[in-house]
Amino acid sequence: MQTSEPLHISKLDDPAFLAELARVRQRLEHPPEDAGERAWLTRAYQALTAEFTRRARAAWTPDVQPDTLMPAPHHRQPNPIADDYTRKRLLAIEVLLEEPEEISDGLEAELYALRDRLQAIALA
Repeated sequence: MQTSEPLHISKLDDPAFLAELARVRQRLEHPPEDAGERAWLTRAYQALTAEFTRRARAAWTPDVQPDTLMPAPHHRQPNPIADDYTRKRLLAIEVLLEEPEEISDGLEAELYALRDRLQAIALA
């Protein structure tokens, strides 16, 4: 069921977000005949892509807090919740990369790069 706006994607956890991105991308590969639904899917995919970029930027930029994209305080203590968040993101990426033929080459490359960055964060 579609709504006038895509899901509040910024509120989705990473596995749910990546599943929604894959679902919308798959529907766009075989677009519906209805122009309104095609337009909605296109807007949803653009919003999902923007959110993916925001999340990737947060993961790839060490001095940025993931939810705000604001510089992190330099005196931050280790955060077990953030560590758990990183582990969950890695798990979601690994699930998607189990069947790389199901995703586009560009997204696959971005997922491998994000996985490498998150693994470096997890080891730090």
